[in-house]
Amino acid sequence: MSFQSDKKKEDSNPVGIVNIVMLIWYIPFTVALFLVLAVSSATTVYYDFDQQSDLPRYMRENIPLLLVLVFAILCLLQYLRRKTSLFTGRMQGEAVPGKRLPLSCTMRAALFFAASVSLYLILIIRGLAVNDGLIMDGIINRFMQGDFSELQGGGYLAVYPFQIGYIAVGQLLYVLFGPSNYIVYMLLNIPAVLITLWMLYEITWELFESREICDLMAVLSTGMFFLFCFTTFVYGDLWSFAPMTAALYLTMRYLKYHKRSDEIWSGILIGAAVVLKSNCYIAVVAMVIMLLLDGLRNRKQQGIRLLVQNILLAVLLVIFAKGMTGIINTAYSRATGVNPWPKGTPSSTYFAMGMQEAGGEGGWYNGYNRNTYTQSGMNRDLADQTAKREIADRLRAFRQRPLHAANFYVKKFLSQWADESCISMHDMEETSRHVTGQTEILNWILYGGGRVLFRWIMNLYQALCYLGTAVFCIDEFRKKRFDFLPSFLVLFVFGGMVFHELWEASGRYTMRYYICMLPLAAFGIDLLLKKADLITFRKMGKQKR
Repeated sequence: MSFQSDKKKEDSNPVGIVNIVMLIWYIPFTVALFLVLAVSSATTVYYDFDQQSDLPRYMRENIPLLLVLVFAILCLLQYLRRKTSLFTGRMQGEAVPGKRLPLSCTMRAALFFAASVSLYLILIIRGLAVNDGLIMDGIINRFMQGDFSELQGGGYLAVYPFQIGYIAVGQLLYVLFGPSNYIVYMLLNIPAVLITLWMLYEITWELFESREICDLMAVLSTGMFFLFCFTTFVYGDLWSFAPMTAALYLTMRYLKYHKRSDEIWSGILIGAAVVLKSNCYIAVVAMVIMLLLDGLRNRKQQGIRLLVQNILLAVLLVIFAKGMTGIINTAYSRATGVNPWPKGTPSSTYFAMGMQEAGGEGGWYNGYNRNTYTQSGMNRDLADQTAKREIADRLRAFRQRPLHAANFYVKKFLSQWADESCISMHDMEETSRHVTGQTEILNWILYGGGRVLFRWIMNLYQALCYLGTAVFCIDEFRKKRFDFLPSFLVLFVFGGMVFHELWEASGRYTMRYYICMLPLAAFGIDLLLKKADLITFRKMGKQKR
C-alpha cells in the first residue's frame, strides 16, 4: 500500500490552522537540518584519548571521500532495489493496515546483525562502570547494606533524586546477579537496542505503509554503530529507549486509528521510560501537543467528542509520567525513612550551565549545577536565585555581543548534532581504560584501524540520515501540506533540539532523538532512488526515439 496514494480521509485536510501550527517546528527543524548536514559534511567531531570529560574537538572532513562513499552506498542500494529481493518485503504473514507489521527477512537480518555486533563488543571489552554509573553502583551497594546517606546532606541522590529509578533497577540486579555485575548491565542493553529498532520498523510502517521503505529502514539501521558501541557503557540511557520508542509507536497508532487502549498503554510505557531517564519528558510534551492537534483537525468529522477524549488521554499521559516517578519516590521515602523526599538542584542551575563557556565546550557539563546547590547549603530557593542571576548576567552579555551569542549557540548545536558517534566511541574507550589484559583486537578497535573504520561507518550513516531527512522535508514543503503522522516525529526531534540547546549539552543525550530520524530518512532515500529511476527511464526513452 502506498503512503502517498492511500491515506485516511482526515489526513488529507486542506491547509488550515493545524498545518500553520506545524510550520512552527517544520521551518526551524528544516533550517537546522540543512545546517548540520552541511557542517557535518565539512567537519567531524572527535574526543581525545584518556580524556575524563566529554569535550568534543573538531577536525576537517575528507569531503571528496565522503561524497564518493555516499554516492557508492546510494548506487548499491539502487542495485539491491532493482536486482535483488532485499526490498520486496518478504515476511512471515501478510502486511495488513491496522495490524502490527510482521518482521521481514531483511529486518530479521538487521536485528541479528545488531545483536551480534553489540554482543561481540561487550564480550571483548567487558568494561567497568565509570563516572555517574560508577557513583551509582557504589550507592546501590550501600543501599543494599542499609546505608541511605546519599539521600541526605550533600549526597549524590540529594542533588540528583531523579536517578532513583536507575537505583531501583540496580538493586533488583544486585539481588538476581550479585553486586557490581557490570556484564549484566551491558547485556541488558542488547534487548533494549533490538526493541528500539523493532519499534522504529513498526513506526516506519505506520507512517508510510510501504514494506519497501520498512526494509530500507532495516538496511540503514545496520549503520547505527553508535548504538551498538554504546551497549558497552554501564548506564540506563539505552534501557529507556525501548519503552520510549514503544510509547511513540502506540501514540502514532492512536492518532491513526483512535483506539483508546493504544494510548493508555503508551502512557504506561512512557511513565516507565521517564522513571529510567527523565529526558523522556520531551516525548510526553510531543504526545500531548499531537493529541490536542488531532482533536482539532478532526473536529469537522467527529465533533467535540474526540477533542474531549484526546484532552483526557493527554491528562492521563501526564499522570502516568509524573505518577510512576512519584510512586517510586514515595516507596523509597518510606523504606529509607527520608522524609521529605529531596527535590534536588533546581532546573534553573541546568539552564544557567547551558549558557556558560567555562570548562571547555560551551554549554556542556562543568559541575555548575551541583556546585551551586551544595554551595547554597542545599537550599533549593537560594540555589535557584543564584542560577537566575547567572542567567540574567549571561543574557546581558549575549545582548551586548549578539554575534558572539549566535556563534555560541551554533557551536553548541553542532557539537551535539554533528558528532557522528554520539560520544559512543569515547565512552566505549573510557569504560575499558582500567580493564586488564586487553587483547590486540580490542586495541585495534579502540585506538587503531578499527576506530577509523567505525567512525567512517557512523559518518556515512549520519550523512545518509541527514540527507534522507532533508529530502523528506523538501517533499513536505513541496506538497504545501504537512502529513500529520510524520510531523509527530519531526516535533519530537525538534523538541530535543530546542531542549538541549537551552539545557546541558551532550551528544549522548541527543542520541534518543537522532535515532528517531531513521524512518523519515528511509522515506527520503527511497524517494531519491525512485527519482533516479525516473530520470534514467526518461533518458532511455529519449535515446530510443
